[in-house]
Amino acid sequence: GDIDPDGKRVVFVADSNAGADLVEKMTPAQRRAVEAHMPEDLAAEGFCAAGIPVTAAQIRQRFQWEKHQLLDLALKPSRETGKILDEAAQEMESMGYHVVRIPGLVNGLTNKEDKNDEFLGISFNYSNVLVEVEGAVKNIYLPAFGFKELDEAAAKAYRDAGFRVMTIKGLLTNALTPAEAGAGLDCMTSEIRFPVRWAQKYYEAIGPQPLK
Repeated sequence: GDIDPDGKRVVFVADSNAGADLVEKMTPAQRRAVEAHMPEDLAAEGFCAAGIPVTAAQIRQRFQWEKHQLLDLALKPSRETGKILDEAAQEMESMGYHVVRIPGLVNGLTNKEDKNDEFLGISFNYSNVLVEVEGAVKNIYLPAFGFKELDEAAAKAYRDAGFRVMTIKGLLTNALTPAEAGAGLDCMTSEIRFPVRWAQKYYEAIGPQPLK
């Protein structure tokens, strides 16, 4: 991991209050515009239903994010989760870590309430990312979900912390969830990265081997 100039290990902690602050500054029309554009992004990713590609109009009709006001629903759970995240950040700072807060937004369109009719919402998770730190190289591989204002706020937080941001599009499908939060880019690639790390440690332990 990254070590700051003071010798503190850098950790990233989500900040759903920052995401809620951003949404609250938007007008209702701006929020609905974001929700209206999401189906376009999903269709562009090749989103499928039962293995069959569907159109943006079909996605819009099924999820009805504008009708449910997806971003408005995210405010309450983001504030509630924000308290927990703030406490976690404070605790980690007291332990000597350099904490960097990353804006995010909790999904409010969960399947817990019958009125939601099992619609899927979106978890805007920017803290579950791939981090590459090797010598002078400090890269963050960051998902971009198509919520421009929040995408840019998360990227800025990493850049301000001294990282080069490598944006990865096409992950909105992975952000769909019936719960408050879902997995992210780090979780998606764990089955690739962990075997590589194990293999690296194994060969480091046994040393160079002759080719057969």
